[in-house]
Amino acid sequence: MTLVAALLGVLSAGSAFAKDGSAIVRAIKPTAQDATASAQYSTSSESGWKALRTGKVLREADTIRTGAFTNVDMFLGANGPVLRVTEDTTLTFDALTFQNVEAETVIRTELDLRNGRILGRVKKLASASKYSIKTPVGVAAIRGTDFDISANGKLVILRGRGEMNLVGPGGEVTSFSVGQNQVFDPQTQTVSDLLPEISNSINEQVNEMSGNAGDASGAGAQDGTARPVRARPKTIPEDKDGEEVSADDNSNPDAVTSDKSVIQSTRPVTVPVVQPSLSPRSAEESSSSGDSSTE
Repeated sequence: MTLVAALLGVLSAGSAFAKDGSAIVRAIKPTAQDATASAQYSTSSESGWKALRTGKVLREADTIRTGAFTNVDMFLGANGPVLRVTEDTTLTFDALTFQNVEAETVIRTELDLRNGRILGRVKKLASASKYSIKTPVGVAAIRGTDFDISANGKLVILRGRGEMNLVGPGGEVTSFSVGQNQVFDPQTQTVSDLLPEISNSINEQVNEMSGNAGDASGAGAQDGTARPVRARPKTIPEDKDGEEVSADDNSNPDAVTSDKSVIQSTRPVTVPVVQPSLSPRSAEESSSSGDSSTE
């Protein structure tokens, strides 16, 4: 019994190092003029769907689905950092955990893309980390990159690298390595270079997503190592569930929040102009110089 108890204690101590991650909704925006954005979420502990609002914190096993003409940008902290769920998409967060091991952060991000399309920016990962996206046709492995993936298995890599593992009818797995500015086509099962106009279009979307979700790494951080700049902790009000998140949320060590006081301080301030008064001597000199100039 003593040995069993000791083993259980070791296992418990080991698992205590792993922390639960989260996905914070930072923006819900329509993709077409005059369109109304709509998105919902469900949790494993409650039945039914609820309206999704900015500031909502989604956890492991939660599911999000978007309506037509709707993009949802999310901040995943150590498990991302950022993700965009595009219109008519259903996505489940199968796993969201991270663990600090010596000088590295080991993450486990597993997404289930049931239908639709998502884009993401992933930091350079530790060798033991895992970032995978399950689709109905296979599983994509992401390694520190900007990516765009659809549920039909189409995988675009803008920076870094990825791998698409297709599962055949008999369960056989075929792997395809996808490099920078390349796309995997599931129909032809080939990897080819991206056309410049397509690459630029996706890059613009990824950068917009990063700005909305609070990632400060920018397009220049090709290896994903840049970290968002910390702001003064500020609580973000949540919807009717009453859940709140701040920049010091342990599940999101890289969380960034806006500070309205900083924004307000940038407003233009009118400063009255005061004319300098002249001393008697200065007035005389001014008058004298004026007379001499008229001679």
